[in-house]
Amino acid sequence: MIATKNIHLRGLLTYAVVLMALFSSSKSYAQSGWVKEKNEGYAKVSFSFFSSGDYYGLGGELNSTATEFNYNAVNLYGEYGITKRLTTTVNFPVYRSNSLETSELVSGIGDVRIGIKYGILRGKYPLSLSVSSEIPTGKEMLFANSKMPDPISGLINTINLPTGDGEFNVWTTLAVSRSLHPVPVYLSLYASHNNRTEDFTDQFQWGFEAGYIFSEAFMLRGKLTQLTTLGDDINPNVNFIFGEGTEYMSYSFEAAYRFIENWNVEIGYLNYFGSDFVERKNIYAAPSFTVGISYEF
Repeated sequence: MIATKNIHLRGLLTYAVVLMALFSSSKSYAQSGWVKEKNEGYAKVSFSFFSSGDYYGLGGELNSTATEFNYNAVNLYGEYGITKRLTTTVNFPVYRSNSLETSELVSGIGDVRIGIKYGILRGKYPLSLSVSSEIPTGKEMLFANSKMPDPISGLINTINLPTGDGEFNVWTTLAVSRSLHPVPVYLSLYASHNNRTEDFTDQFQWGFEAGYIFSEAFMLRGKLTQLTTLGDDINPNVNFIFGEGTEYMSYSFEAAYRFIENWNVEIGYLNYFGSDFVERKNIYAAPSFTVGISYEF
């Protein structure tokens, strides 16, 4: 029945939160050593969509018979340089919709993430430290009705498909970058720790990014990202939305094209490495796609 599928969805929503942080523009410095100059800014609106029926459990086992999960989101992201060393960031999922193949669609806002980023070093090897708080503004309880009555009881079952995880957590990120100028290539490496509350297990994330700038109007980049749960005290009975015990390594490709002055259109693709390379745990695995428009000033 639909109520028995809760555990299969826990990782997907955590993955979706991470996905929103990954897709940013050619001048977005969220996970790099660079910071914005004073009064410089960047804003982006994006749409992401995902659908999968392949769920990997807490032990890494594949459950290909899991109920298909569908997810869509509209996200706002922004950066602004307060000083030449201090940048503020905001990531706000203004709309999220969740549904199972067997349930109705439910929607609401997600958890907003607000942070500050300090440029420790500038110049040849820019180094930054950022701290961002994820605030539980999403709906922790959001029930969807099943499409069909239970064949035994005849009742309409419900399942909780919230748009937020109900916890306040803090991400601390250290990032370093390097431009290979005059070769039009840049590299970035970062590491993050997620301090979670409500007795949830902390997380560690690291990532590597390489970008190639073809012209002032067009660039491509690729990313590797790995998320790991810290500690073994994982609660298997927690509602799926909290991502307790979620682990994966993903890769993504992004393209940005400047179609008018200060305006960019961006597209992104993200997928997971197979479990023979890095084990996937408590997560749905399938390609995800993002399209967005950004403005720089």
